[in-house]
Amino acid sequence: MTSLVVVHGIGAQRRAESLLEWSEPLLRRIDWISRQSGGGGVQFGAVTLSVCPQ
Repeated sequence: MTSLVVVHGIGAQRRAESLLEWSEPLLRRIDWISRQSGGGGVQFGAVTLSVCPQ
């Protein structure tokens, strides 16, 4: 099992901007690599989204 944590940096981001810009391409690549090597691709077991207070 692998976990992915996305944390935005300093500055103003739109809602879910870091998640969309960084995690989606990374997950697509991991899925492709898994499938090319005979795996089942990316599968989500439990997804937890949280927002830290500013």
